[in-house]
Amino acid sequence: MIYIFDDRSERCKSNMPTIEKYSNIIKLSQINIDSSKSLNEYILNTYYDATCIIFHRSYVFKSNEITLNSIKTIVLEELNIPFVCFSGGIEHGNIHNNKDIEINAEIMYSNLDSFLKHHQTHSDISNFNAEILLWGDNYKLNQLLNIQNIIAEEYFLTVNIEDTIEDLEIVKRKIIRLLEKSFPNIMKSIIKGIEDIQTKQRNIRWIDFRGILQENINREKIEL
Repeated sequence: MIYIFDDRSERCKSNMPTIEKYSNIIKLSQINIDSSKSLNEYILNTYYDATCIIFHRSYVFKSNEITLNSIKTIVLEELNIPFVCFSGGIEHGNIHNNKDIEINAEIMYSNLDSFLKHHQTHSDISNFNAEILLWGDNYKLNQLLNIQNIIAEEYFLTVNIEDTIEDLEIVKRKIIRLLEKSFPNIMKSIIKGIEDIQTKQRNIRWIDFRGILQENINREKIEL
């Protein structure tokens, strides 16, 4: 279950159709802690079935002893699930390790339907995809653009592209590790495309390798 904490009544009302549409996987919630319980105990007992917590950054708690950061720590470290913090004051958004997410409130709500549609059929935590909250249905295209940039910055801007690659297999493995670390939800076809790069040439230059990678990425763009 995904729990969303938003104390802006008008915003909740305007987005209620989406929440009701996916009521089997998402609920609006509030922090109503019993004074006899610790915050840790309350969160773990109340949201034991949570797969993701989405929280308004300026949520007003009834107790001054409760802070957003304390809840975030329990969610990330104790429940070990993604924590999404949204606010109108966040310019766009950032994703850290696919679990610690900050996002603009308007963007989050505009992409919520796409995110929940994906989550409904990929509910296992290993399939959690925060990129959909940031980019909606265009997240794959955005991922491809970022892949181009990160490979260019890490390799093609730091070498003489006319030089020969000493060991293509090592370079391929390093690029795959880099992409898997940077993009937890990277398309499997991208990884396979890199793994399958072969050349009849005994030696291959960086510029030739860049061209092959670009062809693979362009093919993925066409198929989106």
